[in-house]
Formats: sequence, C-alpha cells, structure tokens
Amino acid sequence: MNRIGRGLGGFLATSIVLVYIWGIGWSFHRHGADQAALAFMIPPYGVYRGVASIWDEPEWKEKYDVRTEQLAIAIEHSGSDSRSDRLQSVEENHRLRDWMKQVPPDEREKLKEASWNYRLALVGCSRAFASSLISNRVDVHPCQNPDVQEKLAAFQSIPGFKTSWSRFVQTVDSDAKAAAVLGHDSEMDTGVQERLETWLRTMNTKMNATLAEIFSDP
Repeated sequence: MNRIGRGLGGFLATSIVLVYIWGIGWSFHRHGADQAALAFMIPPYGVYRGVASIWDEPEWKEKYDVRTEQLAIAIEHSGSDSRSDRLQSVEENHRLRDWMKQVPPDEREKLKEASWNYRLALVGCSRAFASSLISNRVDVHPCQNPDVQEKLAAFQSIPGFKTSWSRFVQTVDSDAKAAAVLGHDSEMDTGVQERLETWLRTMNTKMNATLAEIFSDP
C-alpha cells in the first residue's frame, strides 16, 4: 500500500513539474516574456498558466474583433488615393495575411465572403451618394439603398466589420447632409458621370486586388 502511495505521489509530483514547465513555455508563447518570467519565479502561477492553457482561446480567435476591423479598414483604404493610406495598407495587409494563415478554413471562407460583400456595400453606398449629387437629388442616407442593404447580412454579425461599417455610414451620412444643405442649381454634365464611373471601377479594382492579396493561399 505504501509502495502504491509513493508511486502515486511520484506521479503527481512529476505531473505538476511538467505542467509548471509547460506553463512557462505557454506563457512565453501566448503572453510574452514578462508573463513567462512571472510563471518561472512563482511556481504556483506557472502551474496555473499550464492548466489555463486548456481553456485559452486559439490565438486567431483572441484577436478576432481587432483583426476583422483592421480587415474592413484595409478594404476601405485600398480604394484611397492617399499615399499615407496606401503605405499603411501595405503593412496592414501583411499582418492580416499572417493572421489568415492561423484561421481555420471554414472561418476563412466566412471572412472571405464577408469581405467581398463589404467591398460591394462600400462601392454601392459611394455610387448612391455620388449619383444623387450628380442628379441634384441629394439622398441624406445613401447607405440605406436597397442594393447596399442586401449585402449587410454577410458581414453584420462580425463585430469588426460592423464597427467599421457604422463609422463609414456615419461619415457618408454627415457628408450627404452637408451636401443637401449646400445644394446646387443644376444637374452636372455627362463628363462628371463618366469620371464617377471610372473612379468607382478603379476603386473596385483596387479593393479586389487587396482582398486577393490578403486571402491568397498561405
């Protein structure tokens, strides 16, 4: 009986040491050097970190809200003519692609579909706003366009997309209200309409290129 007790005691002690070592390594991997040092210096905390690793969320999911908002912003910035936006996008797109490598295939497909619909909603809202300006019938809520609203179902359940879309809509609505107050006397010429369509096509092409880069095979 004593031999069994000693065996169980030895097994328990070994298990605790292994969990402690695992806790140090896991703390460094997921939480950085400071947490790893803390786990090393305070063994009970190291053991706790080792046990806690069982219920820790995967790293891709831990940053889900932040990364999905960054994804939405990357789509918006890719259509911009601003040099600073383009430079920022290069760095962001690289980070997003690295994150996508960690995302499971089914979630990756969901994000890809959401991104494509987010792009369509952005272009649709911009087209509705610009068209109303050209025709001198300013719509103070251009993003309420039925074609745009159709696309929302694909991304509104994703927190980062929802946050970014709300911010975009507020900006467009504010611009539309300002334009409605200022107004203008007559419809714009066809040359303006052609330039608008060219701009929208260019914006759409840039957004497509950004999404192709971010979602390219790992």
